[in-house]
Amino acid sequence: MVHFLFTPVSAAGHMGPAMVLVDEVVRRGHDVTVATSSRYRARVERSGARFVGFEHAPELDFEHIDEAFPERPNKSGVAQFKFDAKRLTIDQAVEEYTDLQEVVDADLPDVVVSDLMGFSGQFLAEDRGIQLALLNAVHLLLPSVDTFPDSMFGPSSTTLGRLRNRTANWLVFELLLRDVNRHLHETRERLGLRAVSASFMAIGAEVSQLILQPTVPEFEYPRSDLPPQLHFIGSLLPPDPPDWEPPEWWPRLDEGRPVVLVTQGTIATDPNDLIRPTLAALADDDVLVIVATGGTPADEFGVTPANAVVEPFVPFGALMPHVDVMVTNGGYGGIHFALAAGVPLVAAGKSEDKMETTARIAWSGAGINLDTKRPKPDKLGQAVRTVLHEERYRDRACSIAASLAEFDGPQLGVELLELLASTRRPVLRTMDPW
Repeated sequence: MVHFLFTPVSAAGHMGPAMVLVDEVVRRGHDVTVATSSRYRARVERSGARFVGFEHAPELDFEHIDEAFPERPNKSGVAQFKFDAKRLTIDQAVEEYTDLQEVVDADLPDVVVSDLMGFSGQFLAEDRGIQLALLNAVHLLLPSVDTFPDSMFGPSSTTLGRLRNRTANWLVFELLLRDVNRHLHETRERLGLRAVSASFMAIGAEVSQLILQPTVPEFEYPRSDLPPQLHFIGSLLPPDPPDWEPPEWWPRLDEGRPVVLVTQGTIATDPNDLIRPTLAALADDDVLVIVATGGTPADEFGVTPANAVVEPFVPFGALMPHVDVMVTNGGYGGIHFALAAGVPLVAAGKSEDKMETTARIAWSGAGINLDTKRPKPDKLGQAVRTVLHEERYRDRACSIAASLAEFDGPQLGVELLELLASTRRPVLRTMDPW
């Protein structure tokens, strides 16, 4: 039996895939501790894992992060990214690290499973000499000679493309983020951790023995310099709640009309960004629009078109087989629910990591990226109709679904974690257990 300590970022999009792995680790008979926000205590304990909260570190609520940091909304773009990197990632990790030290003093784990951008687990594993695995819950963040630092350009491995990429990566990750890198390196020095040369965005590959990426290569930019310990494992989709029952409108899914799902996830939930433009765009179309608000009560939307229903929550596992197009602002988990079901996408999102995820939707051919946070209804409606009527988008989504179906994400992820625990050395792709 192996003792695993999971330290996921306490946001729904990160907790979901982490808990899928936790469920499988517990099922296989291992000892599991999960250190996270008390908001997820019930979910952790339901899995059979041991919950550990933070005594000294503040509990971040990413769904209401601007309320905790009132200076954050005044920043945007690079300035907000730097603020988040320093305050929400590095400084928060130091406080969580203090609590985690007490946890491991009581029971030293064999493997720490951290988020790629969750530095508290990384700090702990390095300090105590524990094997470190990283779970990345979003698009692949690591810089590469084959990729541009943002979605302005797609991947390129040509001579000129790599020259462009190298130059841009240095300007962004080394020069523009120099103060973030300095803050991270000074923090590591203060904690007594070894000096590293990697930037804020690349350090995970330097300090870890295993990286789990829950997607397939068809949905990620190709990289010739992919870290050798990084493994694509397919999707980690949370199961539907066992006590969920279909609402009264559920039979409308079988009326024969195309079904369009629109969702903004649980963080960027302003309905004026995507939900209301979708309702306006499709109000006169012969489709059924399902709005998943991410928690906002349906009555806050007022009168909705006759061809739409609004729900705070709809389990995507049950819903997706009925969906013809998903309109999304780019949440990584929701996108993979759609792709796993062969559902093409229309994307419009700019916050958090979503600009990069929506770019991959277009690059992969599985949908249309409107490349904006708040699309005009006419443009959005046109995109939905295009995806509905041009088979190439569904064909590509179905191709990615077939690739995802070749992987059992939870089983493969845990097998790789077990391999790390047993060998106590980096798990390279040549060591894949299949």
